[in-house]
Amino acid sequence: MAKERRKKKTQEDEVVEEVQELTEEEKKKRARAALDLVLVKPDIRYRREIIELINEWEDTGDKFTPSSIVRNDTADFDYYVENMDIKEPKSDIMVPDTTFFCFDRTLRKIVGAISIRHYLNRALLNKGGHISFGIRHSERNKGMGTKLLELGIEECRRMGLYRILIICDQDNEYARHIIASNGGKVDSVIEDENGKKSERYWFYLSR
Repeated sequence: MAKERRKKKTQEDEVVEEVQELTEEEKKKRARAALDLVLVKPDIRYRREIIELINEWEDTGDKFTPSSIVRNDTADFDYYVENMDIKEPKSDIMVPDTTFFCFDRTLRKIVGAISIRHYLNRALLNKGGHISFGIRHSERNKGMGTKLLELGIEECRRMGLYRILIICDQDNEYARHIIASNGGKVDSVIEDENGKKSERYWFYLSR
């Protein structure tokens, strides 16, 4: 019995040592792997969770990202759901897009959202790109943003996109870290008329 206890302790010690030897990035990867996040379309079933998400975003004063989640008023939720996506652009400035909410099946709550543009026009090549995403303030720095973008890139692949552009402000360390964690490398840096710099990341997707 004593030998079995010693053997068990030794095995437990090995597990502890293994965890201690992990790098910070490996620990984060394991934490992300444990997240149970899925992309869902807006639906009456998520009405309360979506409104809570929007209210928190508004209360913190953060910029709504993606902006499509406040494209319409949630007061008429049926209209909100039906008109979330741009299906038929009404001008050359707009392009078709699809928005998903990120649902945490463990927490049973909406933690963020991501919008995917089906193609780019000239303006979006310099400002906007294919993807806009965001995590609610209370759930940031937990690996959810990285996982959300990973799910979004996979959705782009399912939509038939083989090359996607993501653009973020150069001073947005949070977004830059998420993009880099998904394998993004800066392709170029652009500057607007006000001197604000943004980084452009191209992702090439395998079929």
